[in-house]
Amino acid sequence: MRQADQPGSGALFSRKTLYDITEGNLQSMKLLVQQMNDNQLLNTPLADLIKYLIAKFDLVAPTLNTRDWCMTPSEAQVDVRTPYVSVLNRR
Repeated sequence: MRQADQPGSGALFSRKTLYDITEGNLQSMKLLVQQMNDNQLLNTPLADLIKYLIAKFDLVAPTLNTRDWCMTPSEAQVDVRTPYVSVLNRR
């Protein structure tokens, strides 16, 4: 797994789709429950098991800090000519 795809890596973008991530989490969750000791699974209150699984596989959407937004004004040259104009100039 790439570092950007790992939870908590701090990467803003990933090459995986949200569907792939949620499906992967679902499969991992099923595997985790299947591998649990029978006694542990049966003796754990359902609410506690749900809290544990949510904490382990929860997806947190990034939020933007709009209070600290700022913009430094600057000028830049932007070529707004279409490709056709440059082709005509070459002839």
